[in-house]
Amino acid sequence: MDTKKKRILEVSASAFLIAYGTYGVVADDFVLPAKGGGTVTLYGYPAWIMYAALLCLVGNLLVDAFGVSVRPNQASLYRKAKAHMAIAGGVLFVLALVLGLVKHSRDTVCENTELLRIGIPQTTYSAVVFTRVCRWPKEPVSAKSSPSLLIVVVGKDEKLPSDIHFSSLIWMNRATLKKIIWLDGKLFVVYQDDKHLKDGEKTPQVRKEFPLPVMLVDLDDPARKGLLYMPRESGARVN
Repeated sequence: MDTKKKRILEVSASAFLIAYGTYGVVADDFVLPAKGGGTVTLYGYPAWIMYAALLCLVGNLLVDAFGVSVRPNQASLYRKAKAHMAIAGGVLFVLALVLGLVKHSRDTVCENTELLRIGIPQTTYSAVVFTRVCRWPKEPVSAKSSPSLLIVVVGKDEKLPSDIHFSSLIWMNRATLKKIIWLDGKLFVVYQDDKHLKDGEKTPQVRKEFPLPVMLVDLDDPARKGLLYMPRESGARVN
C-alpha cells in the first residue's frame, strides 16, 4: 500500500474509533466484540478507561499517518512514542476489563426464591432449596437470566439471606432435583442430569465450605452410585 492510501486508511480508522468510543461513553454503553461472536459491555468508569485505551490506539495510528511519514528524520522519536502508547493502551485495556467485571458483579441485581425447606434432625439447621435469578443493571426488568437451582444450609428459623456465601452452596447446574432427604447422617440429593449436556458441562457440585455430609445420587446411574462429600475433605466415590 502506498503512503497516501495508508494515511487515508489510518485517518479514517482513527475517526471511526473516536466516534465509536465517544458514543460508547456518552451513552454509557461501551460495547466490545468478544470471542465466539459475543460482546462485552462496559459502563461507568470502566468505559472511560477503555475509551482512554482506545485513544492510545488512535494516537498510534495518527503517529503513523502524520509522524513517521512526514518527518522521517525523527522516526526513532515516533517509534518510542508509539511504544509508550502501546504499553499504556494495553495496561488501560486490561484494567478496564478487570474493573468492568468487578463493577458488573457488584451492580448485578439478584433475587432468591425459596422452594423447599427440610429440617436436619438433632441440629438447629435446615437445608433450603431455592432459585436465584440475576439481572444486569442495564438490562430491562424482563431480561433476566435463567434461574439457577441451589441448596444452602441455614438456621431453622432463619430466612434465606440475600448475600449468600457462594462457597457454601450445592450448585445443581443443569440437573433436575428429584428428591432431597436427610438419612444416616447425610443429606441425600437425588437428581437427574440434563440429557443434552455437552462434554465438559458441569453436573451438580458441592462447594468446598458446605457444612454437612452430602451424597449426590444420579437417578440415571444404573448402579445407583453416588458421590460422597464430607466437609473439609475431598469427595470419594462410593457404592
